[in-house]
Amino acid sequence: MNNAKQGENPVRFYLYPFDAFPTSWGNHSGNGCDHKRVGDVKHDHADWVWNALYFHPWRTHEPKLAELAVLPISFDLMANGRCVRRFGPETTALIVAEISAALNRSGIFPKVRHLVIANDFKSKPFMKAIDPVLAPAGVWAGMEGRGECRTSLGYSTVNSVYLSMRDPNHFKGLPGMSIFSRPPAQRRYSITFVGQLDSRKAYQDRVALFQSNGSIPAAHMTTVIMNPLERKKDLHLRYCTSTEDVDRCVLRKRTSRVETQRLMEQSNYTLCLRGDTLGSDRWVNGMAAGTALIAVVDEDKDLDWLPFPDAVPWRSLVITIQRSTFRRDPAAALRQVMKDTSTERLAELQQLSRHYLADLDWSSYKSRAVDNLLREAISVPCHPADLRGGAFAPAPPAPESTGDEINSSTSG
Repeated sequence: MNNAKQGENPVRFYLYPFDAFPTSWGNHSGNGCDHKRVGDVKHDHADWVWNALYFHPWRTHEPKLAELAVLPISFDLMANGRCVRRFGPETTALIVAEISAALNRSGIFPKVRHLVIANDFKSKPFMKAIDPVLAPAGVWAGMEGRGECRTSLGYSTVNSVYLSMRDPNHFKGLPGMSIFSRPPAQRRYSITFVGQLDSRKAYQDRVALFQSNGSIPAAHMTTVIMNPLERKKDLHLRYCTSTEDVDRCVLRKRTSRVETQRLMEQSNYTLCLRGDTLGSDRWVNGMAAGTALIAVVDEDKDLDWLPFPDAVPWRSLVITIQRSTFRRDPAAALRQVMKDTSTERLAELQQLSRHYLADLDWSSYKSRAVDNLLREAISVPCHPADLRGGAFAPAPPAPESTGDEINSSTSG
């Protein structure tokens, strides 16, 4: 476990004054956003960021000493109607004007990289508007994507906060042992998957799983079809018949976030099947539950989207199954994984999940997420805007993506 210790390799950063951005933080005219309420689990991770950055020991109040500058603008709150000013061209123009004024006063632009945070897919129109303003020094932190001038934000596992990760001695299972630390033999289920399903191309791994036959011992795999139009299609799926019937069947009501997390904490593996994007917060909630992660991939680079690879050795803690093998017989592929993974190796993978969660989760005990975000913001490749098509171009979308998966909860 070679992640950097807290405080090692510090990144001196300058956090622009909040009052320079009244559309986000308010002024005498009554502008501003509602920063008091934690919003959607999957998209409002930025709610955790500002407080963490404000009190972070690497922060400098001298712009000229900074290696990185951070613009505290609440794009996600604006995009979701949690601000006085409504999302639209007028608000966008005000934000652009605020940024331009702050940069002109700073004395460090464009010599120093400038980080903006916009995690929700609804915030993408903002990114397009401010791209010309921040080029060539802008870096965007958002959800599930790494690349040119682009990094991941990490996650806020509110599910985990409610359960066992906020304090490692809270919600104990065995005497002296927190729930997420239970050894493999003490867990009820082998593999868990809880999520939505439909017929779009990006969901075909899920369709294959729920259409499959053959035994998956002690599995808990349930789905729900959210789109009414999809319910009318004959996907040859089986509906669950009782509360004990939980092996590859369709529920009529969505499983709650808390219940999904409890199921994970009773499982040895979390199956991380893609939806509209390559990932979801299922990955980090599976880690918070102390499970080993299983992913279905076409090739090794399918793991490149995962956050903070310099801190988290993803290829050492994720079990991968080739997509062609999985599609041919999902049950057989999963049985083979369990057969090939010794009890000792399973316990090791679960321990790696527990250890590296703090590198990703803003809400976990002694989180290292802010350190990793700052380090990656200054190290991610970034070239002149005329060579890269815009500073804030998002990661390529999944085929036939509509955003439904991105707008779902953990059980999405």
